[in-house]
Amino acid sequence: MNIKFILAGLLGIATGYGLSTLPITDELIDNGKAKTIPSINAYAEQSDNDVIVEHIPSDTTQLSSADINAQLRDVLADKDKQIARLQQELAALTDKVHSQASHDSAIYHQSEGLVEGNGEQLHVQDISFEQLLESAEAPYVSMLSNLEPEAKNLYSTLHSGVADNSQVERDFELEMKIQDFVTLHALANEVELASVICKNGVCEAKGKELASYSWQRVMNSMLQTPWSRFLSSYSTADQIADQGEFFYTLMKY
Repeated sequence: MNIKFILAGLLGIATGYGLSTLPITDELIDNGKAKTIPSINAYAEQSDNDVIVEHIPSDTTQLSSADINAQLRDVLADKDKQIARLQQELAALTDKVHSQASHDSAIYHQSEGLVEGNGEQLHVQDISFEQLLESAEAPYVSMLSNLEPEAKNLYSTLHSGVADNSQVERDFELEMKIQDFVTLHALANEVELASVICKNGVCEAKGKELASYSWQRVMNSMLQTPWSRFLSSYSTADQIADQGEFFYTLMKY
């Protein structure tokens, strides 16, 4: 048997290569010229370095995300319930305030006169402008004194005339519209509205200006609204020492 064939067989068994893939040459037999043949372990180590490990999310991670989403939905649901409850409380408080204001306004408008100690009724419409002026608030006395004659008549009609009970609801609605308009106006922070009274076809608005001409600008805007169909209006302002600038307005409707 050929010695090369025997050596090739032994070498094939030792290295795992078949005879057809490992030709035997004189170079392999010659130890001085022998070539290094990579071992099976070397190929195995090289293949391990090329392995790409893909991370696949586990069911536990997916379940945790689902649990988090469920918790967030529960939190949002609770917040929605809290908002709904607060809105109901706000609506109840608003109704209570409007109800009390309507009650107070009705009591004010329904008064038909003053009763003296002997039971005799003193009709307030008989009180003169000068008498009414004596009970006016201090910041507005000087302004009222300098009103035009027609404005003085409106003041007397408002404060001394007997209220028309059939118009109480209309008067109260107009008071609320004026107050709401001033509160929501862009210059609301520059005006302090002390009071608004509407009765017998006359509305009175008074307060304090925190910036010059702020009330006049608010008035000009209000007179442009569809609901403010006033026939005439009279406004005046006065600077009170150490107190600021006050305004007073009468509007006929």
